[in-house]
Formats: sequence, structure tokens, C-alpha cells
Amino acid sequence: MEKLIFRNSKNETVELGDKTPFILKHITGAGGIETDVQMQKSPYQDGKTYIDSVINERLISLNVVLISESEEERFQLRHQILRVFNPKLGKGTLTYQHDGGEKEVEVVVKTSPTFKEDNELPEEQLETLIHLIAPLPFWLDTYVESKEIATWNGGLKFPLVLSSGFATKGSPEIVIKNEGDVKTPVIVEFSGPATNPKIENKTTNEFIKVNKSILAGEKLIVSTKFGNKIVEIEDSLGNRTNAFNWIDLNSTFFQLVPGTNVIKCDSDEGTNEAKISIQWRNRYIGI
Repeated sequence: MEKLIFRNSKNETVELGDKTPFILKHITGAGGIETDVQMQKSPYQDGKTYIDSVINERLISLNVVLISESEEERFQLRHQILRVFNPKLGKGTLTYQHDGGEKEVEVVVKTSPTFKEDNELPEEQLETLIHLIAPLPFWLDTYVESKEIATWNGGLKFPLVLSSGFATKGSPEIVIKNEGDVKTPVIVEFSGPATNPKIENKTTNEFIKVNKSILAGEKLIVSTKFGNKIVEIEDSLGNRTNAFNWIDLNSTFFQLVPGTNVIKCDSDEGTNEAKISIQWRNRYIGI
């Protein structure tokens, strides 16, 4: 069984599948996506030098058949699907459900439903074509993965014993597995008290460090998402202030590489009240 659910920014939904009134006849663009291969050529060079491959936005087309029992219902269904797939509503979410699980992608409507008058179809059926664009082309898990380190090693005077496999010597480490096909950004939350907290991806030798003391009751929030990087401090009342100016200049807003990532946490000073959580969503090339 497979089913698509589109949800617009007003939280209105349309379900497309094998049940009336909206039958999903065909979908294109859910699998492979177009890539720009970046190359450069020097004078007198045979061929070119490969630089990188950049994935373009994803184009998705939905071929849907509306099933109605009367002419009045037919116009109601037309209006419903036009209202939900309104290009002026901005970003929406397309969720793909199948027996193996579900994935979702953020999309905008490129072409609102275009109705095809087909004399070969029965009178109660009306076919429509909808074109969507996914600016971020990857399909994502519908849930957020999360790992938590319950305490800092800095300042502790007793052995650290945790069942989840953290190191008991040196700074705490944890293994995170990115099950997706490409790198994915993280949201890191440091809960104080801690001084100059640092998180390192030992797999890539990149780290994020903030040269500031985080007080008890405060939380440092760092997002490494491209185009939406965040470094903020949240107080006990939930108020946030920008803390970008405290970031260590050698820091890198790293992402988790596909496969195993060894994450190490450290601080100049800490107590058993301090903790860190790491959140991410796996990204997939196609479904």
C-alpha cells in the first residue's frame, strides 16, 4: 500500500492513494534527481577536473483522478483540491507512506491542479495534474533522531558508568549513526552549568566551541543547518539571545556524515547537572 498526504501551511490536507475521492494514478520525481557536476578545465588539459556534484531542487508531478457521484460533488472536489494546492500558501509538506515506513519532503506548488477533460473517462471521473518543487531535494524521516549525554566529564571526580556506551576515561563520547544517504545537519542543546562547552565530530575532525559560561538553568542552542545557522542562549524563562559573537573562530558548523559519527563532548568546567542533546533527521536521495 502506498499513499501520499499533502499538508499546506494552513494545515489543510489532501490524501492521495487508492481510495476515493482522490486516486493517485501516477507520481514522477520521487526517485532520482538531477545533479550539476562541477568541473573545471585548465589550458591544454585533456578532459576536465572533477570538483563536486551539486544536487538540484526536486521536481515532483502528481497525476490524480477525482471520483465523484454527482456533478455537484465533482465541483466541490475541484474546489477542495484547488484550495489545498494553492501556490500562494508557500511551503507545504508531502508525506509518502508505504508498507516499509514513511518519508516526507517540504514542497511548494509550482503549478496548481490543471484539469484534463478526457472524453474517454467515465463522467464521474476527472483527471488532474499537479506540479511541485522541493527546494531541499532530500526525503526526510518523519521523526527526529536524538541522543543525549547526561553529564560532562570536566570536573567529575568519580568514574562515569553509562549503559549506552559512553567512554569512562577522558571526555564522554557517543556513536551516532546517520542512516541516510547524505550529510545531515544537527541541533545541539547544551544545558548548563558548563564553561566553554565544546562538541567534536571525531570522524571528520570538526568541532563547535562556544567561549562562554552557560549558567545553571540556561541552555545553549546551536543549529548547523545551511542557510539557518543558529547560536543562541535560552534563559530559564525561555527567552533567547543571539550568541554568535561567542563562537570560537576555529569552529565548524559540521554535519553528520553518512554512517558512523563519533561525537565527543568536553568543557573547561562542568558538573553532574550539565548535559547535552543532539538531534538530527536522516536524509535520503529518493524513495
